[in-house]
Amino acid sequence: MRTLLFIGVAMLLLHLANLAHAQVALSEDFEGTLDPKITILSSGNLTPAAGVAPSAIFGSTKAVRFGKSSCGFNCYNSGSPYAQPYWTMIHIDFQVPYLLTNISFKWAELGLNWGSGGYVFLDQVLYGTYPADYIGIAPPSQYQNDPSVKLWDRAMNGTATTVDILIWDIAIGSEIWVDDVIIEGSVLQAPPIADAGPDQTIYIGYGPQSVTLTGTVTGGNPPYQFAWSNAQSGASISVSPTVTTSYTLTVTDAANRSASDVVEVRVVDVRCGQNMNKVLVCHQGNTLCIAAPAVPAHLNIGDQLGPCEATVTQNTVDLLQNYPNPYNPVTSISYRLAADGAIRLVVYDWLGREVRTLVDGFEHAGMHVVQFDASTLPSGTYFYRVIMDGVCIERPMILLK
Repeated sequence: MRTLLFIGVAMLLLHLANLAHAQVALSEDFEGTLDPKITILSSGNLTPAAGVAPSAIFGSTKAVRFGKSSCGFNCYNSGSPYAQPYWTMIHIDFQVPYLLTNISFKWAELGLNWGSGGYVFLDQVLYGTYPADYIGIAPPSQYQNDPSVKLWDRAMNGTATTVDILIWDIAIGSEIWVDDVIIEGSVLQAPPIADAGPDQTIYIGYGPQSVTLTGTVTGGNPPYQFAWSNAQSGASISVSPTVTTSYTLTVTDAANRSASDVVEVRVVDVRCGQNMNKVLVCHQGNTLCIAAPAVPAHLNIGDQLGPCEATVTQNTVDLLQNYPNPYNPVTSISYRLAADGAIRLVVYDWLGREVRTLVDGFEHAGMHVVQFDASTLPSGTYFYRVIMDGVCIERPMILLK
């Protein structure tokens, strides 16, 4: 959730004749869920604004002026800003990491206007550069008298636990007033977790030939950026692979933290028949080649699209997919026996007619490879079936000439 911290101040700048004695009416208001500790710190012989003591918790109706109105000559002390002899700082401590998106405030320099200045620090690290991110008029070549209200407004993209607005005084009679401090952002959440969604399947020859992948994210800080490994972006994308493909989703949150997840789109070729215009279904453990209009009825009774999957059990046979597939005209059929035994390996056409017996007899346990030469057969879908100890396994293969 976005949180906004607002230190509200109504700045009243009097006309030029009374600038050195300008009084500022201040008020404070907090919006959002954060309740940061806001402390005013000072060094040197500083006279803070009425009602605010150095190192005191920021009050509910008063605020602080920055710098000192009567520093005198030679006030400047070289070195880091914290080494200045007269400085004031609003120290904002969120006490937990805070994802900053923007910081803004108004400021004006009063008095002789020759040398007060300052910077913003995030976790005690200087933000920005001189003069782009400077606060104040320092040091000009001559006295300036510019009491106009100026806006310090910077977009942020990072985290911090503390924000310091530091002003120091390096010249006679100049001071800076800061007003309307607005800090935008949100508490830094736990790192994001990406989810690319469930695996999906495309059946070549039946049904939609594309699927929609939808990624989600939990944790992290919005907004999120979604990038997929196929160079597409966005939470949802459409893909149409022709082979089984994995897609990686990478989500990056506003704190520049990334998380990834992988989804697989499986591609199964269910085409069969003499003209490859029919569909393979698995019916009660047997692979059938049926007309496309008949598929819904089979699916309604629990049949599945595609050939029946081989099942491996102890003391039986494991039938592998032929290679290459499709083939012309020779392919290899491999099977693994868990034990010695009688086995039969037969090839059928798509009408269920036996066209070739490849193995019929006793085989020893282990891996076996059989070559099938279909030189005399026409193109189309065929099935090879192995039978051993009452277990029957069948797979399709495609002959393309």
